[in-house]
Amino acid sequence: PTEAGRKLEAMPSDSREKLVQLADAHAAGELRTLEGIVDTNCIQRSWSSRASVLCPTMSRFNHSCLPNCEQTWDPETGYEQVFASTQIHKGEELSLPYVD
Repeated sequence: PTEAGRKLEAMPSDSREKLVQLADAHAAGELRTLEGIVDTNCIQRSWSSRASVLCPTMSRFNHSCLPNCEQTWDPETGYEQVFASTQIHKGEELSLPYVD
């Protein structure tokens, strides 16, 4: 397997299942690939960085021209974080901007 495949195999089964259920914009029918899932769902750490991360929960957020959340990379924790950027009412969908 590739390095990404080895990392996937080393993940706990619940985390692995969440990852492989993500969309693959390059898939033909039901045939998704790890490469396609990563390419479709990776999030750039910052506008000036070429590094990216795969965040299965954040990958399910919709995007909006008028988002109510923002994301930021925290280098100290190694996590991408999401913060409310407007008041969010109970039941309101959370959305992220298309670009940083």
